[in-house]
Amino acid sequence: ETSQAKESTDITGSELSLATPQETDTQIKTSRKGLRSTTGAANAAQWKKQLDDKIQENREIKNSVKKMEKKHLKDIKDLKAKNEAMEKEEITRRKEEEATLQSQIQKTRDATARLETEQKKKIFIEKTIREIEPQYQQMKDELGSLKASQKLVAEELQRFKAMENFRLKEPETKRDRLKRIKKLSSCAHS
Repeated sequence: ETSQAKESTDITGSELSLATPQETDTQIKTSRKGLRSTTGAANAAQWKKQLDDKIQENREIKNSVKKMEKKHLKDIKDLKAKNEAMEKEEITRRKEEEATLQSQIQKTRDATARLETEQKKKIFIEKTIREIEPQYQQMKDELGSLKASQKLVAEELQRFKAMENFRLKEPETKRDRLKRIKKLSSCAHS
């Protein structure tokens, strides 16, 4: 009976190492039940040590799995945060490029509008010059005529002054005085 109980409760290291953590727990509990029916104290102590070692190993495996899961979760979180940061940076970069492009388009439109305005001004000025050029020429001609008339008047005035000076030197007769008055009157009317 003792040997049969020992055989029924015997768990090799290879079986435990191949089992999952949950299966290992089940095997350990089964082994403990079998251990109660074992009569050998030495065997019991040996089995207890093996079971304790396996329990510790199982705990370490569980802890290792938890650490790996925690690390994987942290890696996933970091990767997600990195991706979000890259997406935000890309969105910001695209917005900046779009704003720069819009600014360049606006500057081009403004420059085109200014050029069109200057062109219109040039056309208007050229048209105005063509329209007033005949009038300017006429005014220029009239001014030339006026200057010529002024010159003639100045010459006539000079002659008159010379004649007046000459008469003042000689005694003026009544007849000469009447002639002079008559001449001055005719000049004034003309």
